[in-house]
Amino acid sequence: MTLFEFAWKNISRDKRNYIYYFVNCVCSVFVFFLFSVLSFHPALKVIDTHSAMGMILAVGEAISVGFSICFISYSMRCFLKNRSRQLGLITILGASKKQLNRLIFMENMLVGLLSVGTGILFGLIFSRFFLDVANRLIGVSNFTFYFPTQAILLTVVVMGLVFLGIAYFTPKCIRKKEVVRLLKAEFKDDKPQKLIPVLVVFFLLVPILLWAFAGASPSARTMQSSVLFPFLLVLAAVLGTYLLFSVGMRLWMAVQIKGRSNIRLLCVGDQRAKLKTNVQSMTISAILYAVSFFAVIILFSVSANVKTETEKIFPYALTYNTWTEQADAARDLAVIENELQDLPGYKMTDIRLWYPDAESRSPIMAQSDYNQIMDFLGRESITLSDTGVYLVAGSADQSLDKIPSGTEQFFRANQLSLSVEGQSDQVITLTGFTRGICVVSDAVFRVLESQLTEKTITAFLYDDWENNSESPDRIFTALEDTLQKGDANVVSAYRYYRSSQIQNNLTLYIGGMLSFVFLLAVASFVYSRLYSEVDKDCWKFRSIVKIGLSGKELSSVLSRLVFMILCVPFGVALVYLWVGVFITERYTLVSNIPTALAFTAFLIVLQIILYLWVRNAYRKNVFQKVYES
Repeated sequence: MTLFEFAWKNISRDKRNYIYYFVNCVCSVFVFFLFSVLSFHPALKVIDTHSAMGMILAVGEAISVGFSICFISYSMRCFLKNRSRQLGLITILGASKKQLNRLIFMENMLVGLLSVGTGILFGLIFSRFFLDVANRLIGVSNFTFYFPTQAILLTVVVMGLVFLGIAYFTPKCIRKKEVVRLLKAEFKDDKPQKLIPVLVVFFLLVPILLWAFAGASPSARTMQSSVLFPFLLVLAAVLGTYLLFSVGMRLWMAVQIKGRSNIRLLCVGDQRAKLKTNVQSMTISAILYAVSFFAVIILFSVSANVKTETEKIFPYALTYNTWTEQADAARDLAVIENELQDLPGYKMTDIRLWYPDAESRSPIMAQSDYNQIMDFLGRESITLSDTGVYLVAGSADQSLDKIPSGTEQFFRANQLSLSVEGQSDQVITLTGFTRGICVVSDAVFRVLESQLTEKTITAFLYDDWENNSESPDRIFTALEDTLQKGDANVVSAYRYYRSSQIQNNLTLYIGGMLSFVFLLAVASFVYSRLYSEVDKDCWKFRSIVKIGLSGKELSSVLSRLVFMILCVPFGVALVYLWVGVFITERYTLVSNIPTALAFTAFLIVLQIILYLWVRNAYRKNVFQKVYES
């Protein structure tokens, strides 16, 4: 029998150990293939690879590959641990270190090749379904099914290299162990945790991150915008979670020992024996849970609130303004009015901005003009004294806290000492068109008017603008010459809305797929922790049952174990989720809290159902093995 035949017989006969590793590999290939199918779709050929949508697709695939490497490597480690007894027996039979390495390499490559083929096959079967989902979610109708030759080739090359690298380096990571250690590795308890290095790194990172978050210095802002900052943040979260579970488990064991439960010693002994494995599994599960939940909530909220966000950034359906004196404003406005005047809810108004000089981007506005716009938009009007000024934000993502320096100097030059009597974070022009608007009383404005230069923007509103693409398209076509020359400018809320909708929905689709992969990984870690050592646990429970452990007490032990592995990381992830939601409230135009509340309630119900199902299935499996004799 050749070494290849021996490797194949190992795979075909030891299905229990191989199926866990094989399924994880197939899932990784399947998800990467679906990303590739979407990336190479003919409908997306018009997308520039350097554009936002192109970057979203590229980042999605990069994350998929990186996660696949980590996920498959972790699965391989668990797989080799479960096979350590077999490797010890092979060594006893006379296999050399070189032969053992070649055997492991061949087995990995066989599993990898089968995984690539199976993943692509499943991808072809389900690609039509996922393209239909993309059609509905992204909001386009041309994601039709096609035969993805390029996606197949890319998946074979990329995932083939991933499996080749893992198959090549895995045998080199196996240290030369004694035969006895290999035979007992499957039944050995965990090594003691080394928390000192983790504590040192964590307490070095925390001050740096706090300084970057709270600091207002240029170096702190540079740190926030650095590429390394997100990685340091994730590293600190992982280390902090690891320490939380490590210390928490030790405290919980101390509490259990002081209790009066009949099973406390058994529970504490089991938790102490597998402390390192449990903490690692719970840490990874909590982080993946938190990332998945947070990503889905934020992306879903952003995707569902595109219209609301668009109206905050640009409160009108259409605006027109001139840039040069060559523009024929009367003719252009007549074209726009003729196109829009018959639409339901049509109305128009002029936004009159007055600038102290040609270089200023902080205009002044009379109170009466501002209140006219407030009435046009259905907002509350304001009342100012002759010594007051009302500040209006120029960008939807930031408020104006003080009078701009140039405008303040202009007021002082005219012997005016004005104080801020109010402010609004709601824009009345396109976000970024101004740096902020200062509204003054009509009496003050009449004193200043002769020194100001007027700039007029004509704004239009009509109902159902988010579904009307024809009217803006006809207007842009009719004014094409003027717009190309740069004499005038027309801004359509629909075009921004539609572009944002497609981009946000594409991000939601990709983020949803990645979150689904992360949740599959959590399921894999839970399965690995519960079932990879079920024989050892059952051997231990069978011995204790013989000396008096009742079925009810055994059931309680198993329930506690499943709760600890499955529900505790889930609870920690929910805490992280809400911390992230409250932090992002400072940076979002639309609140994510309503979406987070509904999603959290749904997750809790789903987790309860999942816990009951996993607990019953695991308990049934253990009871069959313990009481089979």
